Amino acid sequence: MTISNGEGVQEVIDSTPQHPFYVEGKGWVEASALHAGMTIWFANGTKGTVEDISNEGLEEPVTVYNFEVADFHTYFVGESGVLVHNTCPETSTPLKDMSDEQLADKGLKRYPDGSIRDSAGHFAGNSGTLPGSPAVDTVEASLTSEGYEIMGREISVRDADGNLRRYDIAAQQDGITYGVEVKSGSAQPTKSQREFDAALNSTGGLPTVGKNAQNAGVSVIDKAITIFVGSDGSINKKR
Repeated sequence: MTISNGEGVQEVIDSTPQHPFYVEGKGWVEASALHAGMTIWFANGTKGTVEDISNEGLEEPVTVYNFEVADFHTYFVGESGVLVHNTCPETSTPLKDMSDEQLADKGLKRYPDGSIRDSAGHFAGNSGTLPGSPAVDTVEASLTSEGYEIMGREISVRDADGNLRRYDIAAQQDGITYGVEVKSGSAQPTKSQREFDAALNSTGGLPTVGKNAQNAGVSVIDKAITIFVGSDGSINKKR
């Protein structure tokens, strides 16, 4: 495929047909479904355009590899740094169909919001929805394109009653630091999450706690928002 950046500089990217690229307004789209005019995202937060798509048949097989980057399946390719997603084979039984005991054998746990995570709190894929970590990556890219500064991930706050709330992303814009809860697929915030966020928003924010917040330089979460990511990567923001 041929892509161009905002300055009109073009680059040719070679890809397998099934490799997903992030397309604005559509989410993850396989290379075979891309067409001219689609808007793609770059590592520096700018956007580019798909200029042309061509298919090439190979006389002999070519070995390609999937890989994982620091627990996530998204990375950037080419000199322009195009946002793409890894594709990994599904296990014989989808995680969403496994029992709690089967998940525990894999070091995973099913949470009340329907997500499946490992012991470090990272989301697992193969659940019938966009996997949590890529969903968070998708939201980060979207927020960055809207002018937000990403401060950190897994930032916690505590209210006066001692209740703890951890947000997937802390993002700042116009001097306001937002705690962002990311939900993928059909997952919805729990009752306790909704009540906590409503209280935070009505009181004007809460101080952060924990090393993640300290390392990110985030001392307070001013507002809480929830962003929903569809299985196709589409984004719906709810403040």
